[in-house]
Parts: sequence; structure tokens; C-alpha cells
Amino acid sequence: MMPDDVSKMLLSRLSLKPEGMDSEEFFSILKEEKVQGFEKLPEDIHKSERRTKKRNLLMLLNKRYLERLEDMGYIQREKVGRRTITKITESGQYIAHVSGLMK
Repeated sequence: MMPDDVSKMLLSRLSLKPEGMDSEEFFSILKEEKVQGFEKLPEDIHKSERRTKKRNLLMLLNKRYLERLEDMGYIQREKVGRRTITKITESGQYIAHVSGLMK
């Protein structure tokens, strides 16, 4: 099963970083691509609201994109200290190349 367009774009970007990416990098990419819900990042808003905004963005990223990609076997997530690093799998690399979004 092929992932949605935004997920394919995330896979193509992830394939360029073999060391993986954390949530902050995903947020930046989604903001750059003008994906709905990621227009304002935590660093763009008042300090008192940052934690809530970051938590909401993390839930949106996980539920809408990363959990689905992980269930399909295209990515794997690894906890490193406080951070979760997301890496692409071989089948994810294949989908990224087939999608035609590789730059």
C-alpha cells in the first residue's frame, strides 16, 4: 500500500539522511512544505505556549504520519536519550525512489 503524498515526501527527505531525523527536523520540513497544522512552530510563538504547541505538533506528526509509516514498515523509530530518532528502512527507501520525489 502506498502512503499519502506528505508521507512520501517525508520518506524522500528521510532517505537523504541515513543517520535519521528527530521531530524538530520533521517540523521544519513540514513548515517549509506548508503542510496544514505545521504553519507555526513552537519557536515562532510566545514562550509560555511553546510546550503545549510542541506537544500538539508531536501528536499530530505521530498520529498522522509516523505511526502509519512505521506500521507499513517504511520507517523505524529508536529512542536515544530524550529524543526519538526516525530512520528509513529498505522498503521505505524503495517507496521514496518509486514516488518520484527524490531530488
